[in-house]
Amino acid sequence: MKRLPPFFYPCFLATLAIALIWLGKGVSDQELLANAAKAADFHPWSGWWSPTFLGGASQAPGLTTILTYLVLKPFLAIFGMILGAKLAVLIAVFLGGFGVAIFLREWTGSETAGWMGGVAYILGPQIAQRVAGNEHLPVVFSMVFTPWILLAVCRLHSSPTWRNSTILAMLGAGMALAFTKLAVVFAPVVLLFVAALVFRDGERRASFLIALGRAFLIFVPLAVIVLLPTLREMPWLALFRFDPFAAWQENFSLKSALSWLDRSNILQQGMPVGFTADQGGFYVGLVTLAVGLLAWRRSAMRMNAGGEADPLLVPLKTVFGMLLLVTWLSAGPRSIAQGMLEFLKNATGVADLTVPLFWVISVLQCVLLWKIWPDHSRRNVARIAALLVFLAVPGFRILEVMPFAHDIRAPWSVWQAGGSLAVALLFGIGGAVLCAPRQEGEKSSGALAALLVVLLAADYSSYLIRYAVGALPSGTYRDFTQTCAVLKQAPDTGVVYPVSGRYFYLQIPFLTGKPIEQEAFNSYFGLVWRRSLQNSCMTSAENIRSGLSLLGCGYLFMDKQDPSTPPEMQKGLRSLFPVLAEDEFFTVLSNPDSLYPGFLARDFVALPPGSHAMAPAALQLLGQNIITLELPGVDPSAPGYAGMARGTNQIELLESYRGHGGQPFGKVTPESCRHTGDAVTYSLPGQASGWLVSTVSYHPDWTVSLDGKPAQTRCAECALLSAYVPAGTREVAFRFEAPAWYSLCLRLGLLAWIAGFAAFFYLGSPRAPQPLRQAWTLQ
Repeated sequence: MKRLPPFFYPCFLATLAIALIWLGKGVSDQELLANAAKAADFHPWSGWWSPTFLGGASQAPGLTTILTYLVLKPFLAIFGMILGAKLAVLIAVFLGGFGVAIFLREWTGSETAGWMGGVAYILGPQIAQRVAGNEHLPVVFSMVFTPWILLAVCRLHSSPTWRNSTILAMLGAGMALAFTKLAVVFAPVVLLFVAALVFRDGERRASFLIALGRAFLIFVPLAVIVLLPTLREMPWLALFRFDPFAAWQENFSLKSALSWLDRSNILQQGMPVGFTADQGGFYVGLVTLAVGLLAWRRSAMRMNAGGEADPLLVPLKTVFGMLLLVTWLSAGPRSIAQGMLEFLKNATGVADLTVPLFWVISVLQCVLLWKIWPDHSRRNVARIAALLVFLAVPGFRILEVMPFAHDIRAPWSVWQAGGSLAVALLFGIGGAVLCAPRQEGEKSSGALAALLVVLLAADYSSYLIRYAVGALPSGTYRDFTQTCAVLKQAPDTGVVYPVSGRYFYLQIPFLTGKPIEQEAFNSYFGLVWRRSLQNSCMTSAENIRSGLSLLGCGYLFMDKQDPSTPPEMQKGLRSLFPVLAEDEFFTVLSNPDSLYPGFLARDFVALPPGSHAMAPAALQLLGQNIITLELPGVDPSAPGYAGMARGTNQIELLESYRGHGGQPFGKVTPESCRHTGDAVTYSLPGQASGWLVSTVSYHPDWTVSLDGKPAQTRCAECALLSAYVPAGTREVAFRFEAPAWYSLCLRLGLLAWIAGFAAFFYLGSPRAPQPLRQAWTLQ
């Protein structure tokens, strides 16, 4: 039996230590259960529509995290949502650290660098923040791939075979499908590593670049084709159109060089709120930085004394280059120089030591960039240009040009993917240099390596503590499940409208069988027209009452202890809706006027297509029993025609409708509606006629048939699915039919993955024909 590599055990022990603490921590208010709920609901292979969240939406945007969801699903099925999600994450954390160890051992040839770097990655601030702080599972799963991708690049450089090209393509595609945006922001780090290998070894340049091109061609069916449906859906998603996107980019970015050493934002106390938003997101640490700089100094002294060049010096310089690159990109919409000026302008209330340390780190970054620049004929000119670009050009603006990168609201994502890896590599390589024997024949200092890891853990303790703290107050989750039991037994009179900024409530659909209308978790994946109508509902008490009824909300789930749900809001909602159930932590309000699952309307105002911005006007007309319909043309002779839009925000009613409105709506009972997968079917009485408005979200891929005959769907009330029903119609069947090429892309991607694994295991085996085996493994 093949023995495990020595660095397996330190990585395993570090992960086990985290597991022993984190598994005992209770449920938190962050994203663990939200991600688990989304994973449980993900099912594009059986149907592209999900009614569970946000009034219903296409499953296509979820393809950007499809691998994360697929990995989570079996763990959730076997161990349940909480334990299953945590076990999957812990395995991911271990694989990430183990990947760092293998990569460093192969790149540097040092076992010490491998195990020290692997442990540093597992214990790092970013892992702690994403696992136990924000519990952002797609980030965690994509961070697994970063060291393995660099390892694959390294092996492809030394052996540019079809086999190694396929491995690199599969790893890159894996990261892209675990979380597409994190793969995009990690791409510059990979390009830097490739450039370092190409510059160092010109003899292999041509074969290496050809092999990289091969890897990209293999990557296309593995990932790009799978993600094509998402590109079609993007223009219809809310994304961040209704949110302070520019402000988020400003806040969630590196503010100053001081963040490298600002442990838990201690040094920047007294600065404006925006300077402390990172919560250690850019922390390199005194221990890691000292280890890296001392290792560089020791290598330089060895060379100055006439000794051989330290083989770890080039990897050390490359890692410092990675650190500077992710720092440059993480500065967000401002340049490094702009950030420096803004810091100094606002540093009036900081401690005396803060500003000197700021200058030390800022100058150090410039010195590092100057020193690591490779030697060539016009080196000084290139170094000056590089410094000017580093200081004056906002690199994140360049990154945003890449596909899937234009709507990244948090530039610190660059640091999550590349910075966390660079910090671990720096500690591993630097530690190996410092622990290396001073004389030939001696062994590396294991005691010093262990001491450095202990110091590192102490330095990271303020982030590691997150594995133990941050659970919900005692009784919260117990009462939540009890409240869900009450909701499950409540009549099916509509969906649930959660009023909470915490995320555990995303389990409501799976605990109650009732969908939820909105979420604080990732509402940017909702449809833009539905989001516009939701926002219009919150402008007044009357709009709340009528708007939530229009959206089909039969219940309001109110999180009484949530800090982002102020008492004034809770009091206002209580005055509008009766209480169904209540305990110490939660209140459930009922809405007896809910229009779920739909209603029949006769009178309408015609709007041009794409008029979701007129949702406030639609709500105003609702009280007059007049709906709005988005129609390609206006037919004043149509039954029930009441007026049309004038401009972008005005509606002109016919004289006959002014002052008294239209005919009352005809409510459709829940018993007459069936939801089955991608279909919603309404059974109507024979005398019914008019516009049937469903509380389901409109989407261009909905189709409708009336008693089996095809008809035309329309967008009603700027957001809802509707169709005209002539008198005598008994059954209206809406069906969501995504383009056939959606499923084709998914199947082609699956086929590509099967072919990749089959090639990997078959072509390298003795069973494969000799010519194929040689083509697979030879350069």
